[in-house]
Amino acid sequence: MKVLSLGGSGEDSRNCFWVQYGNENEKNAFLLDCGVRREIAPIDRVYPMLTQEIARSLNAVFISHAHEDHVAALPYLYELGFRGEVYCTQETAFLATSFMKKWVHYVISHGQQLPFDEGNIDKIKFSYLTLGKNSLNGIEIETGRNGHVMGGVWLKFQLEDETLLYTGDTTADGLLLERDEFPRCTYLICDSAYAKTTIKQSEQYEKLYALEQEAKANHGKVLYPVPANGRGIDIALYLVSRGCKVSTDSTIISNARKLYENKKWIKNSPLWKRIDELQDHGIDYNGSVIVPDGMLTSEKSIAAFDLIKGNPSCKTVITGHFAQGTMACSIFDETWKGNNKVSLESCHVTIKVHPDKTDVVGICKKTKPKRVMLFHSNYNETLSLIEELQDMGYDVTCGVLT
Repeated sequence: MKVLSLGGSGEDSRNCFWVQYGNENEKNAFLLDCGVRREIAPIDRVYPMLTQEIARSLNAVFISHAHEDHVAALPYLYELGFRGEVYCTQETAFLATSFMKKWVHYVISHGQQLPFDEGNIDKIKFSYLTLGKNSLNGIEIETGRNGHVMGGVWLKFQLEDETLLYTGDTTADGLLLERDEFPRCTYLICDSAYAKTTIKQSEQYEKLYALEQEAKANHGKVLYPVPANGRGIDIALYLVSRGCKVSTDSTIISNARKLYENKKWIKNSPLWKRIDELQDHGIDYNGSVIVPDGMLTSEKSIAAFDLIKGNPSCKTVITGHFAQGTMACSIFDETWKGNNKVSLESCHVTIKVHPDKTDVVGICKKTKPKRVMLFHSNYNETLSLIEELQDMGYDVTCGVLT
């Protein structure tokens, strides 16, 4: 078996892994995910290192979940000649189309050109994976919930006498989404987004509540730009459960209800009892406001920000990764804030949606692989983790094919 990172390993986005197995003279290769770096930059930085030769070598593509950094390069892959099946859960297929179109809108709205025909999105042939055992063209595939987003899965491949486990983006610390136990494997491609640190999720949520109380005491409010799924729903229900006065965008409320109806993806959490308390009072609400788009790039999130940016009693809280060139990145630049008359407080509180250093060590102990490839974190941030895993006897790699 040969596994090459075309993006994602040694960096925090454009996740894409090429897997070749069996006889190299035959067409036995597939991709794991096919995402973009979510920023406006040259093609070779934004998209995976795909070529026509790679595109035509593939039997299939397997998608772990629907976020742009895992799916938005699929139309580019079709531009390069791929015409095979894209396998994922039904929920991921439904969400992936909207995330790809969101990416297209983002690029065009910034006056940039796409390296593919937008119509390629409609050409993508999705086939559905089920949770548990799957058999496709002689490959035995097992899937389990990854705890990151509805429809998101880890994937284990039985390839002759070897097994490959791809965690996708994963966490066991979400408030609402369930994660299934990882099986043992020969080779492991492991999410390591928080490789430098250990994060206690309960403490992070307490920080959110403290910021709420501080803003309220100063007659201000908090703006939460969040993903419309995943941690966005967690944060909305958490704040309501703590008695915070919030307006939650209708998209997030709708997604919360859809998630609650899909019982197979969720934990049995008391937070679900508060779902009817989520209300959309608009972005000019006198309490805190939760809007979709964690990087402050959507029209609604930017409009909400503009309403309060000049009020030093207000806060904007970013709860995840923010890419270069996005407003979520700019608000931490004091020069940018001065030039744009921004006086609110900018806060970064990481709500854990990936493994931290301790989690990765635990995953390796559980799965017992011979070799490990880390992804979703910059190489320099993984050095301490790599050293620890090597001391434990694991053969570890972290870096994009060059």
